[in-house]
Amino acid sequence: VAVAGARPAHVKAIIVRSKLQKAAERQAQDQEERAREAARPATALDVKALRRVLSYFGDEDCTGVDALAADFEGLKLTGEAAGQAAQWMLKNCFSGVLKPVLGTRSLVALAEKELLPLEALERHFKACLDAMADYKLDNPHCDEVVHELVAHAVTLPTHSKAMWIFAALRASSSSAGVLRGQRPLHDEVTRVCTDYEAAEVP
Repeated sequence: VAVAGARPAHVKAIIVRSKLQKAAERQAQDQEERAREAARPATALDVKALRRVLSYFGDEDCTGVDALAADFEGLKLTGEAAGQAAQWMLKNCFSGVLKPVLGTRSLVALAEKELLPLEALERHFKACLDAMADYKLDNPHCDEVVHELVAHAVTLPTHSKAMWIFAALRASSSSAGVLRGQRPLHDEVTRVCTDYEAAEVP
């Protein structure tokens, strides 16, 4: 029996189906947008996410280089954001926020995997070297960072991915003081730079 002023049942069903369809379409659009956002390279460094990646590496006693590289790639950093990561890691190594072994092994490994821009590494490492006097006020043992970097770098099968370390040391006026008392490291830096520069000559 039809009731005056009431919608027929089939009309109500059509309205309900229409609302459900629109809700499903909106949900699908939201999911697509989230997927696009997740795949979009990050233009700014997420320090919290970087700390988490480094902590995983530290939990494995700094031996899981492939896992570190995979986790770092998962941050989807642009070249600019990767440069910010290099700067943050170097500054926090010298200030003592990152332990020397964790910070230096991470830097060398990510540079070797070509996940950190070498130009940015060299530039920011030189800036840290030039500011050594200031860093020493809060972290008297910050020169250990340099010793660790050189010690790791000289063990690489090829020095091309570690030249940012040697180039910054040669360019900084503070490097002589940093390596004073570390004659083997000083000699190794000189030898590697000389050999590399000779190899670059056509």
